[in-house]
Amino acid sequence: MVPKFKISIYILFAAAMLFIWGCEHSSDDIPTGVPVNVESLIETGWDNFSSGNYGEAIDNFLEASSRDAEAIEAYLGLGWSYMRDGQFNTAKSKIDGVWSLMSLGVVTDPTEIARYSAESYACLAGVYTGLYPENIAVNCPLVVSYVDSTLLVDADFVFTYDADVDREKLLVSKADAQFAMSDFAGALYSISELDSTLINNSAIVEYHSEEPFIVETLFDSTTVLGYGRLTIPGAQLIDVIIVTDDALTNSAGGFLEYTVAGFSTAGTQITFFGVPAPQTGNYYLVTYRNAVDYVEFMAELRELIDLYRVIYLPI
Repeated sequence: MVPKFKISIYILFAAAMLFIWGCEHSSDDIPTGVPVNVESLIETGWDNFSSGNYGEAIDNFLEASSRDAEAIEAYLGLGWSYMRDGQFNTAKSKIDGVWSLMSLGVVTDPTEIARYSAESYACLAGVYTGLYPENIAVNCPLVVSYVDSTLLVDADFVFTYDADVDREKLLVSKADAQFAMSDFAGALYSISELDSTLINNSAIVEYHSEEPFIVETLFDSTTVLGYGRLTIPGAQLIDVIIVTDDALTNSAGGFLEYTVAGFSTAGTQITFFGVPAPQTGNYYLVTYRNAVDYVEFMAELRELIDLYRVIYLPI
């Protein structure tokens, strides 16, 4: 049996140890406020994003994603914040997280699925806009593809957390990428969705519709398809829209259409194919856009794109 005075000593010793422990640990180590939940972290993250505090936004979204691995909004926020911070490859990986969670069925509401899809595509358009100077041949087509994907999901796109990122800004990024990859016709059409001055009201760009030209050369590709080549004298071609046979009609009663295989940019030749195979001596109707002076056309197109790049700053 333990004497009572020894029990008292033990109790006093334990109390003293608790007192010492309490003195060594400040009250800052003990959570006394309202716990920060995932939704609050995400909200704070977007507030920081909107204020341009991308580093702080990244911290908020990272903590939210660590607390809830299925917090898809946190991954979207990370993608956009890293993209705006110039960390493009990390941004791509975070948007991959959005796609992964969507594939797992984390989001079921069709409206939200559309939003996450469009805003993820738009983020990737921004990523590859930032990356394209490193490799124009690879990255510019991706800018075009992701802009198209965004606008396919939402034709009137406006980013939820930055209203300045909208359809118009995406089209400027697309036109800029197309110009960089020498797709001048594509750049013309993209920027013309914002400003039709060059395509419709310019002495530089001409539109020719259904002018007849004869096949100059015929060469076979297969036993079924033959390729015809037309020459449009004096042309400086921007785009060839359609080639039809003025002597043949389709089931709808219109002229039979052929597929344009290519044309010489700023040149005069058009290559096309279809069934029945083009025959030397046949006449075909051609609808195309032509530059009066191709060098001046490119200069005016570049000037127009740059004008709108100033108005609509990069994504």
